[in-house]
Amino acid sequence: MRIVCSVFFFREGVNSLFPELWLFPEALPVHPSRWWCHCRMVYLPMAYCYGHKVTAKQTPLVLELRQELYPVPYDSINFAAHKNTINQAELYTPQTRTLRVLNALTNLYEKVHSSWARKKALDFLLSYIHAEDEQTKYVDIGPVNKFVNMLSVWHAEGPDSPKFKAHKERIPDYLWLAEDGMKVRPMLLLLLLLALFSAAGAHGCVLLAE
Repeated sequence: MRIVCSVFFFREGVNSLFPELWLFPEALPVHPSRWWCHCRMVYLPMAYCYGHKVTAKQTPLVLELRQELYPVPYDSINFAAHKNTINQAELYTPQTRTLRVLNALTNLYEKVHSSWARKKALDFLLSYIHAEDEQTKYVDIGPVNKFVNMLSVWHAEGPDSPKFKAHKERIPDYLWLAEDGMKVRPMLLLLLLLALFSAAGAHGCVLLAE
């Protein structure tokens, strides 16, 4: 996790993740509480890490990875100029003018943001992260937000905290060894729900038969 925060451009190359959006009234259509659950729960810890500018120390391994991953020297890349650059193979829906305007406004806000509002938003995000972790026994809704939640807890409480250690204990739940190597299974809780629904359906068929 530390390597990811050091190798990639985390803040400079992305539009503002605007943690204060979580402080808006929930009645607004744009409030995260109205988003698709996976989108919301991934945005949650990402906004926390963005707001805290989470990074890690550069190590020889990090420098080697930067050299391997980028075709030009890392320090020569103007990441800020590529905030809206998307690979055409991954561009399913073109960015709208409205989205570009909103991104520009939140990017501008980053330069003059309220320290009070930012702290309040980040405190709320961390409490929400802890709540999801505890309710799901540190499995969380899927592998993406599980590991970003884990990163957030590492940043907030350190690697020796009980909550971070609880996260580490649940990592094997997502891993499985396939013929072509180690993989991470997606949406573990969804698989559990499908199994429960199947069992409930089978039980209902038995009751109908009786």
